[in-house]
Amino acid sequence: MLGAEVLEVAQDDNGVRVRYRRGGAEDELLASHCVLAAPAPIARRLASGLDPETRDALGKVVYGPLVSAAFLTNESGPQPWDRCYAIATPKRAFNIFLNTASVIRAREQVRQPGSSLMVFSPAALAATLLDLDDRQIIDRYLNDLEEIFPGSSRLVVEAQVRRWQLGLAYCFPGRGRIQAALTRPAARIHLAGDYLGTFYTETAIETGSRAATTILRDLGQAHPDTGRA
Repeated sequence: MLGAEVLEVAQDDNGVRVRYRRGGAEDELLASHCVLAAPAPIARRLASGLDPETRDALGKVVYGPLVSAAFLTNESGPQPWDRCYAIATPKRAFNIFLNTASVIRAREQVRQPGSSLMVFSPAALAATLLDLDDRQIIDRYLNDLEEIFPGSSRLVVEAQVRRWQLGLAYCFPGRGRIQAALTRPAARIHLAGDYLGTFYTETAIETGSRAATTILRDLGQAHPDTGRA
């Protein structure tokens, strides 16, 4: 369901009640289980009925901001970034350059036109960009990109910027002490997200898959990938 704002996710012994607002009206859904894939502070605010230790641990997860941009280019021939997936870029407006088309490049017999590139700025780098408009951020990124790959800015035909105040969950002294509370077996609200571990997207995928497997097992259904209940 798109365009719905979740207001509360409450669990009891019988199931989960998801209260939401859509089109100015409030309604609710009833379910046996819920996978709550939201940043830790939002999960803590929405979820009702969590184990008190888990709720407390969600409030201790530390986040920092993130700004990123994606660029579509229209070059017709090979580029110096073709064989690179990621390049560290110190002393720039972004700290890493990503060539997300590199996976395709490795399979091509003939180099196809265009590239999909991405850069991102975490923490203090993001803080200096959050209040700028999209055009200002893109200009800063393209200026730095031009210094790394001369002529690259002229190839860009589309650019998109995204900002997140809750961009990345940080490791911090004592973080390990809340891990058990965050990952304890769930009753009906199953947490999923990158903040539950240290492998970012991989952690998000792993925890989401684990939640789905647990739910299917409880419902007595087979997992579509393994065939096992």
